[in-house]
Amino acid sequence: MVIRFTRGRLMAAAALAVVAWPQAQASAQTGKPAGRQTGPAYPTAPRTAPDGTAPDNDASEGDIVVTALRRQERQVSVPAAVTVVNADTLVKSGVSKFQDLGNLVPGVQISRSGSYTQPAIRGVTTTFAGNGQETNVGVYIDGFYQSDQLSINQDFANLANIQVLKGPQAVLYGRNATGGAILITTKSPGDQLEGNASISYARYDDIIAQAYVSVPVVKDVLAVNIAGYFRKNDGYFKDVNNFAPNQIIRTPGLRDAIGSGDNTVNYRQRSLRAKARFTPGSGVSLTFGYNYTFINDPRGFAYGIIGQSPYAALVPTAAAPNVQVNQRDKTSLNLRPQNLSEGDEFTLLGEFDLGSGGSITTHTGYLTKRDHQIYDFDGTPFDGFEGLQINKRRTFTQGLDYSVNLGDRLTLLAGAFYYSDSFRTTNGTVNFVGATGVQNIFTVLPFSTRSYSAYIDATYKIGNHLYLTAGGRYNYDRKVLSRTDIVTVGGVVQPVTTGGAAQNFGGPVRESNKRFTPHAVIRYEFDPDTNLYASISTGFKAGTINSAFPLNVLKPETVTAYEIGYKMRRGPFYLDASGFYYDYKDNQVAALLPVIGQTSTFIQNSGGAEIYGADGSITARVADAFNLRAGLAYLHARYTNFANANNISINASGTANTTVIADWTGRRIARAPDWTGSFGGDYTVKLAGGDLQFSGTASFSSRYAPQNASYNCRAFGVVNGVNTCVVPGTLTPDQGKGQPGRLEENGWFLFGGQIQWTDPSDHYTIAIYAENLTNERYKIISSASAYGTYEMYNQPRSIGGRLGVKF
Repeated sequence: MVIRFTRGRLMAAAALAVVAWPQAQASAQTGKPAGRQTGPAYPTAPRTAPDGTAPDNDASEGDIVVTALRRQERQVSVPAAVTVVNADTLVKSGVSKFQDLGNLVPGVQISRSGSYTQPAIRGVTTTFAGNGQETNVGVYIDGFYQSDQLSINQDFANLANIQVLKGPQAVLYGRNATGGAILITTKSPGDQLEGNASISYARYDDIIAQAYVSVPVVKDVLAVNIAGYFRKNDGYFKDVNNFAPNQIIRTPGLRDAIGSGDNTVNYRQRSLRAKARFTPGSGVSLTFGYNYTFINDPRGFAYGIIGQSPYAALVPTAAAPNVQVNQRDKTSLNLRPQNLSEGDEFTLLGEFDLGSGGSITTHTGYLTKRDHQIYDFDGTPFDGFEGLQINKRRTFTQGLDYSVNLGDRLTLLAGAFYYSDSFRTTNGTVNFVGATGVQNIFTVLPFSTRSYSAYIDATYKIGNHLYLTAGGRYNYDRKVLSRTDIVTVGGVVQPVTTGGAAQNFGGPVRESNKRFTPHAVIRYEFDPDTNLYASISTGFKAGTINSAFPLNVLKPETVTAYEIGYKMRRGPFYLDASGFYYDYKDNQVAALLPVIGQTSTFIQNSGGAEIYGADGSITARVADAFNLRAGLAYLHARYTNFANANNISINASGTANTTVIADWTGRRIARAPDWTGSFGGDYTVKLAGGDLQFSGTASFSSRYAPQNASYNCRAFGVVNGVNTCVVPGTLTPDQGKGQPGRLEENGWFLFGGQIQWTDPSDHYTIAIYAENLTNERYKIISSASAYGTYEMYNQPRSIGGRLGVKF
């Protein structure tokens, strides 16, 4: 196993390593490794990590300090629903990927549309995936906004903790935090020499190797850290024809797509993260960061057609005897799909303590990304729809936050944010090697986004127990999209007379939005460890432009949320509960529509939705060696006005998918199960002088739609010239709107965990872990198009072992 990084990408990290090595050697020679810190069993004072973020501890160990309100506060005092998950809890629960976060946090679901990762919090999500598009749940890594739906699809590596903020967070986290925000914090350089490394092996040749080292180069002045991560997994999808007829797609400067063997999905991830924290004194701290990530995750392209395929009647060949597989975890493709995403990110975090004048924090980030996708959308070994997409992206962000205490009762936060994103896509059908006279259509899509915003937020203490918070953010967004289609035959652009000349669909399409999003919160503190709060908050996701024809424009979606919550800590026991009601307007919805034998992504605004429910969590240390945690969420999320929903139904003959207008009023919105929950714990006993720990987490979800529910139709009609469902349902008339969507998932129950032994010195660990121990199978993608109805299931049971060392 070899991990390769180019010299250019290693330059920043190598420079840090050269500075750090002498100090690391000197510390290593002392023979005094950094061990576990001792202290009271249940500390009452807040503890912070070196970078001022929430510490790497479990809720059962005492107070947790969070940065949800852009300042350090005890979790029990934050008047919002905030769930904190640390790295240790993720490992204990058998959760290693961003997409599995919902297994630990009820009310949260991490879904995907094809290759794009899309979070959902309390039913607020987007199903619109594509070039330059953003989600409506804000994702931040170390305080830096991550807008790309491909790059957030990562394993958790070098993690300190994750904070999940439920409900609109528009004031503090921007216009695309409609449903909430997910704050991921990685480890920062500390004042002690420390490091760790591990390697693991599991089913499907799943190999994970990672290492981390933090070095105080100059005490209290300069500290650096470097973390590396590598993963390979051959996947659980198999191609029944070994990708016959084994075609190759040639793309200049990029690797070929060719099938060999039968592994459809070869997952790969490599990442390198380095930080240098410079503290020259006088209240100034500068943290320079460099992040490199490479991911090939083609799981979203493992198309397995299960019905309504237009190729079902084609005659199989000796090389490709299986045209349509109709089997779970099987594909019948003529190439191995690829979904490559590679990025370099440079960051600068500046922290300036002004004493009684407050503090200033700045976040400056620059990201360059390159994506390369190849897929066989028709899901058969015959030349039909083989797609190629090449993306290039450049993103610059600049944030500024100012915090000050004005007397003993008033705390003021103010800030500004600038976002600039340039995204260019080239996609279309492609030529196979040796093919001539094949017509190909390539589309060039430059898509740019500019966003400016400023906010102010103030908290005033009324009397001894009552706190009032009020604030708002002003946002301005501007998007510009151009689209040019180029038709070629044999690689040659056709002249105008053939109808194949480059076409620009009406020139650039522009969309801009201005919006003010206020919020207000009142909190009553019964005592320092018991709080009751009520809030009104607003949020919006900016309007956007469809990158597919007809390039229609979506209005912004908005949420007005009302919430009441209660938090309590008593020693090792912590309770967090909340109830909420959302007025969700103009939510943006997308569907893959089969139109005249082709597939197009159509986007539209619904007339609105109503969301209400309750969720809560409990953590407790039952004994010194026994910890429990549990969470439960109830969610009622239904469309209130959506009579003209674009729906994918089966045609009258049952042989193909068709587009139909149907009334979704009263239907469940996507990724909004009525019930989700989790329950977990860990128990430690002494063995051979060390600690033997048993840990696990069980989680469940009720019915939901992974992407688009789509409801079948018993009778079609033409209303105002549009194909319309006049009698919904597929069985009996009395079912009507009560029947489940044809592309919904019935729900699931999962269990994962580990058994780990740590030696008496606390330096070495050996573990056996399990993911999906009950071998539960559920749909992670369920969709339909002109090329068939297809679905993909989650990974089956996987058991592995891990060796680790730390100092």
